[in-house]
Amino acid sequence: MIQSFKENNFYRYRDEDLILSWNQNDVRLFYRLDSNNKIYTFRYDSPENLHSYFEYLGTYIQDKNVDCLAESLAHEIHAMIKKDNMEMNSLLINSALQCVKDSLFSLKGELRIPTVDPKKIICRCMRIDEAQFDLQFHHFKGVKKDLVLATNMMMTCGGCKKEFQEAFDMHTDNSRFTNGMSIGELYESLDESITKFREYTGLELEDMEIRLSDVDFPLVKLEVTPGQSIIIEEVLRRPLTNYLCAELKMIIELELTFL
Repeated sequence: MIQSFKENNFYRYRDEDLILSWNQNDVRLFYRLDSNNKIYTFRYDSPENLHSYFEYLGTYIQDKNVDCLAESLAHEIHAMIKKDNMEMNSLLINSALQCVKDSLFSLKGELRIPTVDPKKIICRCMRIDEAQFDLQFHHFKGVKKDLVLATNMMMTCGGCKKEFQEAFDMHTDNSRFTNGMSIGELYESLDESITKFREYTGLELEDMEIRLSDVDFPLVKLEVTPGQSIIIEEVLRRPLTNYLCAELKMIIELELTFL
């Protein structure tokens, strides 16, 4: 039997009837075992965005023996997800997995050291510390919206807004990501957009060459070889700037050097 529940004052204990109530942060799990150490009751109380993951895990562990389940659970679950081509939020399934693993070790009478460093916690609701934040920041290439939607930080109690922004600003300052692109991807997008600008603009560029020289975001440096064109810098700068901003969906400044 798998179900969610709403009760208070749950605590970690082990008694002769092989019943375990386990609590960590906002997650509470309850197990009941039969005489063969197989799980026949699993209940959970957790943030709503973890419900479907605990349902999935509960279905898997139902009627399984706990003696070796804790050690192999993560490997078996990820193999099953891959085999079934299931789309799951990696952070949320791993968070639910860690809770189930820790509780199973407790059920076996083994105390597990929490994987989340309480001194470096950023979001208590989602159990995300600095190390996990760093992994997710790089996975989503510094795009704040994607990072928030995937992790649900700031979405439960809102108490981590200050810690989240400080961590996000620090990672942004130290990273090479710009609007979800690495520096290499940014150079490639700029080169492609500059080439497409010739087809878009009504300016008579003739044999003018426009080359990307350097990027020191938000400053983009271009080298221009006029050729036979009589276009001057003031005429070229505005339409080219507007076009690149629209194509890249970011605000940039252009520095044009005519050779």
